[in-house]
Amino acid sequence: MLDSCGVYLINLDQSQDRLKTMTEGFDALHVPFNRVPAVYGPTAKVPDGVRCSPHFTPGELGCVLSHRRCYEEILKSDKPWGMVFEDDVLPDTEGWRLLEKAFSERPENCELLKFQGQTVKPRKMGLRIQMSSLDAERAINFRIQNPLCAAGYFVSKAGCRKLLSFLDVLETADVIIEHSWKYGVVTYNVEPQIFGWSDFHGKSVISSLGRNDFGPGSLWGRRYLPLHAWYQRGLYSLKAVGLRSTLLLAGRYIRAIFHT
Repeated sequence: MLDSCGVYLINLDQSQDRLKTMTEGFDALHVPFNRVPAVYGPTAKVPDGVRCSPHFTPGELGCVLSHRRCYEEILKSDKPWGMVFEDDVLPDTEGWRLLEKAFSERPENCELLKFQGQTVKPRKMGLRIQMSSLDAERAINFRIQNPLCAAGYFVSKAGCRKLLSFLDVLETADVIIEHSWKYGVVTYNVEPQIFGWSDFHGKSVISSLGRNDFGPGSLWGRRYLPLHAWYQRGLYSLKAVGLRSTLLLAGRYIRAIFHT
């Protein structure tokens, strides 16, 4: 079922305890994986010609560069899809069964399918289009703005090329996937998420390091005017789910705005 996917695990060299836990989980599922050495934030450098937010933490910079490493590895592989894991996810047998089902039932135009992410706030729960039901609790949904968190997702080679093509400005890995409409990567979400978290969740270097100014340059070049942003989101939605679903989402957004 998942023969067309390579599995990629982002893991810092010094995080051997996390690697041990993830290896035990994958071994129990008989799933081979490729370890992608994560970029260590405090020693990471912004690539030449790339601007990044002056509000990035070193950990956030290391995180996004690590995900970019995964995209490069996926493009070099002989498989059309990659499955990216951060090392605080807890894979299990039942979750893997659902993962296989989700991948087999993904929409035809899907380029990125998230299966691990934060819970959507109650007021945003209705801002989605359900594409298919996986079980009594979970479904594959389309959202213009995806739930935060880049801990687990499928991404196609086409999606990787698009994500790597924006070299002018770096955003955090979470925000890139949350705002996939900016990059034209057609994204769907499994909600609620499939797997649980290991004991390492929430103990990332990303949250433990202080703010740092990586300058120069600001993100103004990637911050669109509100009307421009909504126009771009609308085009993205039209491409992904068509006119009827886009109008339905627009109505839900308008109602949400006036009820907050």
